[in-house]
Amino acid sequence: MTSLIPVLLTASMVISGLLTPLITGRWRLNHVLAVSQFGKFLLLLFLVMIFSIQLSVNRLILIDVVVIMIALLDGLAEPVSAALIPHYVSDAYLVKANSLLGGAYQLLGIGGWAIGSTLLAFFQIDQLLIFGVIVAAVASGLMLALPNVDQPLHQQVSWDQFTSGWKVIKNSRLLRVVTAMDLLETAANTVWVSAIILVFVHQVLQVSSTWWGYINAIYMLGAFLGSWGCYFLAKRLEQHKIRVISWGALISSAIMLLVAVNHLPIVTLLLAMLFGVSSAMKNVPQTTLVQKMFQMISWLLCMRCKMFYTRELIRSRL
Repeated sequence: MTSLIPVLLTASMVISGLLTPLITGRWRLNHVLAVSQFGKFLLLLFLVMIFSIQLSVNRLILIDVVVIMIALLDGLAEPVSAALIPHYVSDAYLVKANSLLGGAYQLLGIGGWAIGSTLLAFFQIDQLLIFGVIVAAVASGLMLALPNVDQPLHQQVSWDQFTSGWKVIKNSRLLRVVTAMDLLETAANTVWVSAIILVFVHQVLQVSSTWWGYINAIYMLGAFLGSWGCYFLAKRLEQHKIRVISWGALISSAIMLLVAVNHLPIVTLLLAMLFGVSSAMKNVPQTTLVQKMFQMISWLLCMRCKMFYTRELIRSRL
């Protein structure tokens, strides 16, 4: 059952990503983001109730259902966040804005692991869940403060809205290449799913499960450094987006090949960091490219986030 969870999480994110254009076609992006965050707050509150009362049903099944529902909301929130950036930032600062957002995700991931592990030593799980509920409530309030965005809205959902993204991709050679690259990388990056990494750590590296946490943390650190590198090199990346995207994809492929043939834990940590750096250096200009071409078509940004979802499973989904 545990090994099936990452698959269900990925499927949930893909489903919500495909439904995103239908939702954002009727409601403003900032409202969708606020509702998704409030939904996660309610789900965490429900999780606290699960641990607080005696239940006749299997508690583990309810927890899995809640986690999958949170993944559905994450699959909605992440592409909407990416689609919101062009509404709040001018084109000249898109690279820096995407770099800051990516760096913030990685920093929160690293901090969450460190702080969460420390708090777990001093508090019980139900107390930590209550703390999570409070943080989610604060985040929901902050989301409500986001300015309204100017976007066309539709009273009824139509098939044309759902297929509009496919039509745009079909008519743009550049977007066809970018989408194909994302789909292939998404398939390739399933090797970073937690269940597979755990097997790799035990059977190939022949070390304890603690090293899975090390690989996770060092990857996030590399992605954080890569995002900040994009921030400081924003002007050069803006001028050479296509070249950076191509080289980033090639370097990431080479690093993944080295990880597959390597049996040394220390070298694996180094490669995980380099993989994080190269991924961020490629993802930031690629996201910026799509944002500049189609600011109003959030479906395309949903496709752009699929690889991000798969990589996120390495963080803490088990």
